[in-house]
Amino acid sequence: MGGWLSRLSALAGWGKKEVRILILGLDNAGKTTLLYRLKVLFLYATTSAILIGEVVTTVPTIGFNVESVTYKNLNFNVWDLGGQTSIRPYWRCYYANTAAVIFVVDATDKERLSTASEELQAMLNEEELREAALLVFANKQDQPGALGASEISTILELPKLKNRSWSIVACSAVTNLDNQQLPNNHFRKHWQERVRVHFDQPGRKLRRRQARLSKAAAIAPRPVDKLRPIVRCPTIKYNRRVRPGRGFTLEELKAAAIPRKLALTIGIPVDHRRQNRSEEGLALNVQRLKDYKDKLILFPRRVGRPKHGDASNEDVVAARSAKSQSLSALFPIVPIDTTIQERAITSEDKNVEAYRKLRVARSDAKLVGVRAKRAKAKEEAEAATKK
Repeated sequence: MGGWLSRLSALAGWGKKEVRILILGLDNAGKTTLLYRLKVLFLYATTSAILIGEVVTTVPTIGFNVESVTYKNLNFNVWDLGGQTSIRPYWRCYYANTAAVIFVVDATDKERLSTASEELQAMLNEEELREAALLVFANKQDQPGALGASEISTILELPKLKNRSWSIVACSAVTNLDNQQLPNNHFRKHWQERVRVHFDQPGRKLRRRQARLSKAAAIAPRPVDKLRPIVRCPTIKYNRRVRPGRGFTLEELKAAAIPRKLALTIGIPVDHRRQNRSEEGLALNVQRLKDYKDKLILFPRRVGRPKHGDASNEDVVAARSAKSQSLSALFPIVPIDTTIQERAITSEDKNVEAYRKLRVARSDAKLVGVRAKRAKAKEEAEAATKK
């Protein structure tokens, strides 16, 4: 409850002056206990001591209780008015010069919350409280079945208040529960029903396996997965490793004589963004496509009327009777052996000047265009002399 004071000061915008505060609410809401709890809180806050949390035994208030406390530059005159039905009409006698109203609600008394809402709305309609700030305490949060601050706010119709500073705090005057609680936690409706946790992974694992089996049985004898190309990892550290790629390039499909639109219908994915950087990788994937094409069995769309490229009836019967296998098992991607084989250094290796060889290669790559231009000019000059 310690954070309510700064919140109330911010709502009212008080300076250095005396402040009149009314504590209102229905009977048995905990107003008097809250009053003495706040008095002890003021005392310990000004002396920088630790609040132990002594609870004062109270009796139902007949009339009012008044306590004057000082906190920093503020002098509070707190009036605790009785909440019995016969006393509520006399609340308006104390409205004059009131800077703030603390309305205490019993969060466990669900039957009388509508009555509390009616009393609160009637009080706020008074002209003398037009400029007063409002702080609502949802008390008795330590009791089972207590409603939260958001529920109390909805019942009291606080969000509908216009041109008035208000705040609501869930608390317990007995146990000092919810100290420094932030007010107005605006969660979306039924937010707890959309929270996802991952405690059901064993069950999900079983359902995923059952879904794979049912899918394989539904499309059998067609394989479940697709043919993937062999690509290398993009980083320098793992470039020696091979892995399945996203799809075959257009150059690879052209070399294997497979149209792009046909490839998408026979389990061959296409990746138009990937480029072939080496002749070895291109040849490896082209051979992979040719092997797949040799083992491919295309069922005719119309029985008895096969088209060019469709399988024969014998192949169709054999394929239906055979056990379906995944393409990753039929066309596995075998890791490349990257171990370096050691050998003895020969005399020819000793005579090689590595630095000079690299510089010559670099120069040849740099001057390839200049040399080609010179050779072309020389040929044109020789052809001109022959004429």
